[in-house]
Amino acid sequence: MKVSVIIPTYNRKELLENLLDSLFKQDYQDYEIIVVDDGSTDGTLEFLENLSKTNNKLKFIKQNRMYPIIARDTGIKQAKGEIVVFTDDDCLADKEWVKNINNFFEKNKDIIGSEGKILTYEDKVTPFTREAVNKNGGCFQTCNLAFRKSIFEKISLKDLNVPRAPYEEHHIVAECMKFGDIKFNENMLIIHPPRDSNIDKLTIFNPFKIHKRMAEEYKRLEGAFISYIKVYKRSHSYFRKYMGGTHPYWVILKVASIYPIKEFFKFKNYFKKNPSKIPIFIISRVYVRYLMLKGLLKYSIKGDKFFN
Repeated sequence: MKVSVIIPTYNRKELLENLLDSLFKQDYQDYEIIVVDDGSTDGTLEFLENLSKTNNKLKFIKQNRMYPIIARDTGIKQAKGEIVVFTDDDCLADKEWVKNINNFFEKNKDIIGSEGKILTYEDKVTPFTREAVNKNGGCFQTCNLAFRKSIFEKISLKDLNVPRAPYEEHHIVAECMKFGDIKFNENMLIIHPPRDSNIDKLTIFNPFKIHKRMAEEYKRLEGAFISYIKVYKRSHSYFRKYMGGTHPYWVILKVASIYPIKEFFKFKNYFKKNPSKIPIFIISRVYVRYLMLKGLLKYSIKGDKFFN
């Protein structure tokens, strides 16, 4: 079967180059790569224009700045494959990734989708990095999800009304699961290297930078907040099974209170080696959790109007 790999990207030219290099080395022939540039300003578009002249598997589409789920929807509409696969521009694909996706769908004729294994470079993980890991399934992360294209004749990603990036995969999967099963494929391997959030570069002596950076971080987390609420409204049973709680308020409370404590003990060896990082860890976690709880209180009063 022909496989269409869809990659939304925004201002990550160097990371995208590494991903594309891994995709060009695939041990499979019948596939295409569709990159949807979401309004980049770092030379990504020029890079793609030049690269497409020397590699006929690469297609690229330019759109105005929106959100990844809209970019994925744009890619689906241009895809020619029977299977569409999502990955992210900060990942690396195993050389047999596409082949193993095709083989899995060939062997499992009844499924509508599959999620793959995601690993990271664990020795480079710190409390201040961002990475994705999915060793046993049930995470449904957009950096390694595949679907039969026919499912998107029944649902439109654009119509899911997901306003921001965090947890968009749960909106997609919850809707797709209404039409069939999504199984874990351990041979469908993506590497998600840790990315530095740069929070550890802040110092307690510059409160203005801390405030600005934490406001940016909260904006990202607010997107997750929205998704918790919207996925819960979309499917209570899906939320309970895959998103960690009986109600989104309880999950947000756990994330805002218990998780930072667990995280501190998880990285106790890191903090023993880097005790100077402890103050900014505590300040950043406490500050952004305060904003989350404040947002939860406002939402409980204003409801959906809180996000307008």
